[in-house]
Amino acid sequence: MQICLVRHGETEWNRLGRIQGREDIPLNSAGIEQVKETANYLKNFDWKVIITSPLSRAKKSAEIISNEIKDIEIHEEPEFMERNYGKVSGLTPEESRRLYPDGRAADIEPIEDLQKRAVNVLLKYIKIFDENNIIIVSHGGAINSIL
Repeated sequence: MQICLVRHGETEWNRLGRIQGREDIPLNSAGIEQVKETANYLKNFDWKVIITSPLSRAKKSAEIISNEIKDIEIHEEPEFMERNYGKVSGLTPEESRRLYPDGRAADIEPIEDLQKRAVNVLLKYIKIFDENNIIIVSHGGAINSIL
């Protein structure tokens, strides 16, 4: 079994350096091209399924990969959604540090909760698709918590 963790392509908030949590920001044109390049590489392997966060930037990335490879089945999984950054979402890191100098905004999802959620759902899909290669399309925070 191979598991490929894919971060969605670029969005305008990524390009602008904004903290992006659960806001549903779409891919920009550069992000679409990035995902097409990723799909071109992934064609070299035999994939059973793509599991994606329901946020549009991840979902669109999964759709592009599926279409470019060979119409692989896609499953949406809310547990692969990005970390909830609460009040700092949409801010740049500099703006966040200025507003929250201690680095604590009370409504940010604890990293331990994110990690538990992401790892548990990954283990669920490992059992479901035993022996098959799967692609997970998610977000930087969620993927880093798994790693």
